[in-house]
Amino acid sequence: MKKAYQVVISVIVIFILSASIYATNSFSNNKEQVKRAVENHLYNIRHYKQKAIKKIEVHYAMFGFHAIVIFHDEKDVAYTYMYKSENKRVYQHSFNKLNGDAISSIMAKHSEEKES
Repeated sequence: MKKAYQVVISVIVIFILSASIYATNSFSNNKEQVKRAVENHLYNIRHYKQKAIKKIEVHYAMFGFHAIVIFHDEKDVAYTYMYKSENKRVYQHSFNKLNGDAISSIMAKHSEEKES
């Protein structure tokens, strides 16, 4: 009877570890997919040069991943890009000053038209 419990406990532990590894890898893959999609959007569709982008950070939020993009010529503005996995499209969701203040689309050098 003792051996049966050990086997059951071992199977449960292996299952939990496997599920954790799978979830971690899936999360990382999705994060990388979003980063690549945003880079493709910026470099190949919007035709920015790599040196124009200061950084791209991908974050997870309640409704999926989003990327924060900072441009070298506008270091105080954060542009948020969303990725729609169902149609594999990237769109600019919003932009704000890094201190949280709002900024108008006229003042934002890299603002894109809202997707309908």
